[in-house]
Amino acid sequence: MREKKIPSKPAYVENLIDYINGDVVVKRDNKYKYLKSINLSRAIEIFDSDCSLYEKIYQISLIYKSSKEFSGYFSQFLEYENDPTIGPYVKKWKEIYGIYNECEKKGIVEEVKYLVKFQDYYYTYSYAKFLLESYIKESSSFDTAAFLDHYGIDFDSFNYCVCAIEALDSELYRKYCAKAEENKVKRKESVRYKSDKLLNGIQSGFNKDDSQFTLLDFFRLLPFSDNDAVKQIINDFGGKNRNSYLARLYEFFRVAYPNESSLILDYMHKNKITEDSFRPLRLEDIYNIKVSVNGRVLTEEDNTQILYYMEQNDIPMVSRAFVETRNKFLSDGLSNDKPIVKRYIPKTKYTIIN
Repeated sequence: MREKKIPSKPAYVENLIDYINGDVVVKRDNKYKYLKSINLSRAIEIFDSDCSLYEKIYQISLIYKSSKEFSGYFSQFLEYENDPTIGPYVKKWKEIYGIYNECEKKGIVEEVKYLVKFQDYYYTYSYAKFLLESYIKESSSFDTAAFLDHYGIDFDSFNYCVCAIEALDSELYRKYCAKAEENKVKRKESVRYKSDKLLNGIQSGFNKDDSQFTLLDFFRLLPFSDNDAVKQIINDFGGKNRNSYLARLYEFFRVAYPNESSLILDYMHKNKITEDSFRPLRLEDIYNIKVSVNGRVLTEEDNTQILYYMEQNDIPMVSRAFVETRNKFLSDGLSNDKPIVKRYIPKTKYTIIN
């Protein structure tokens, strides 16, 4: 019987051996290439440490979502189990997988995750309590996006604080839920007020002050200018979240204005408002790329004034709105005084699209 030979090692095995031996410096440009190697090596380091089994299981769960995912990572090396170099590592991974899989079946993995999360909630409690009490107390909190911007946190962080309070302070959570329902009603009223003016402008061609309704007014009166706010408002009106800003906008108009939505969407189509119209502005592009319009090259001061005007007039920081504001600047100037700074510094983060 012929002795079975170990096949020649493909590149990923050689890479793994190089990494384990410390012969490879993992840089940003090739980090993806070695990511599995790093994680597998880290798994051995974790189980060779002196920490408790619970701590080991928790650390492994931070790397892999399940024992199935862990086995998928090292299964490509199973044929090298008898290799003198890589074999000991393969055997160690199989041993770790057996322990991790058994803990998963017994519910220990989920128990560990729950206990750690509960511990984290305690660390967060003081701040979460302050944040939700502020949310309940402040009448302006109905504009969730503006409220969170004021406190410098995002929606995910706020939701985490809510979960912490739900787990640790039932009375405060009850008050928060009541305030959240109250704010939902106020938010819908505020959104309808703005979008009613948008609809009237499209229908009549004029704003309430008898000035002509323009595309800048359209962008200014859109019921949201932030991606997280889109999700919030779509949910308020019973719609479904979509993958793009434009799809969410269509969904909102169809839900909030079932009889007039075709008129609004037709206006957008005629004015060639596409997904790209809502592309977030990149300040580095605006300032670093020279733009010439009708023979005039826009300066840093020009771009700063345009951006400043947009911020002062609640015009969302998206590509098409910037172009329309720029056109207004070139045709008849802007009404705001020129800012004293050369470069625009945004007050808030604009995340129109994921």
